[in-house]
Amino acid sequence: MELNTIIETLKLNKKEKNIIVLASRPAMGKSSLAMKIAVSFIQSEKKAVGYFSLEMSEENFNKRLTTISDKGVMESLHDKLYVIDDSDSDQLELITSIKEINGKDQLGLVVIDYIQLMRCYFCDKKLEVIMSELVLISHELNLPILILSQLNRGVEGRDEKRPQISDLDESRELVDFSDTVMFLYRDNYYGHENSQYSQAELIIAKSEGYSHTIKFELF
Repeated sequence: MELNTIIETLKLNKKEKNIIVLASRPAMGKSSLAMKIAVSFIQSEKKAVGYFSLEMSEENFNKRLTTISDKGVMESLHDKLYVIDDSDSDQLELITSIKEINGKDQLGLVVIDYIQLMRCYFCDKKLEVIMSELVLISHELNLPILILSQLNRGVEGRDEKRPQISDLDESRELVDFSDTVMFLYRDNYYGHENSQYSQAELIIAKSEGYSHTIKFELF
């Protein structure tokens, strides 16, 4: 499946405010998918992307990017991909960075990888405060924001490992403040027979339309 189809499905190309959550268990491949979405978005929409990498350094980010993109793709980015790797960022610094980037090169998309690593100083309700700030900046700049999230171990305790909305009960703010919630799932992650490493499912669990699943090759 072409990544442009995902961009169409998520309405990223509509240049509208939109809060999208992409959640999965660790090492499922959500960073790789987010990178591919970012690159495909830049190529198709000719807009800048701000990628806040709270887990990987910019050096490791670029190394990962080269493994999933060919040289021609890398050259086509034309300085439209802004990678911010400050793992000590809090929500206010994030908002400031978004505005600074947008001021010099109009942003079309922001990616946060991943939300649980963001600091929120003097916050009693961390996720609620962070998500509220992201909704405000999304509305102010008419900007879609893709938020990556880890899923807890609860999904491992049942036979059906495909994630569902209830798996985010401990992070309910992600559901309440978002327009779209989707989960990344791979059979191969759990060692299922007859499954290939790159085969993945993007489970759209909450959206303005109907819930559905997109099957595609991730790697």
